[in-house]
Amino acid sequence: MTIKTDVFDALQALVDGRCHPSHFPQESEKPTWPAIRIAFSLRNVDDDLCGDSDDDTADLALEVDICALDYDECQVLRGQVRVIMKAFSPPAILESDFSAFDPDSKTERVVLEYTIYPSSPAV
Repeated sequence: MTIKTDVFDALQALVDGRCHPSHFPQESEKPTWPAIRIAFSLRNVDDDLCGDSDDDTADLALEVDICALDYDECQVLRGQVRVIMKAFSPPAILESDFSAFDPDSKTERVVLEYTIYPSSPAV
């Protein structure tokens, strides 16, 4: 398994499998909410002490975008994601957390930004 797969597996159950990489699917009908979008990018691509900066050891930036039809449901999911990510191994450090209403989709949104340190020992 990879870190990306582990994150998807950990968060899918929160939204009945509606956990999507990079973007929410564009369906002909309204999308089903709640849903989670996960986007990854490499954060540290310089050589490090624990490896050669390949995908296995480079720091990963992770953005978790949670969408729900109402504020309370979105905040409950936010709390559940934070609990899961706090226990994640390798360490996942919360860098930012913000909420907003999205007028286009008419959903409440929370975006959590993490850094995952694959070369760090499990806590």
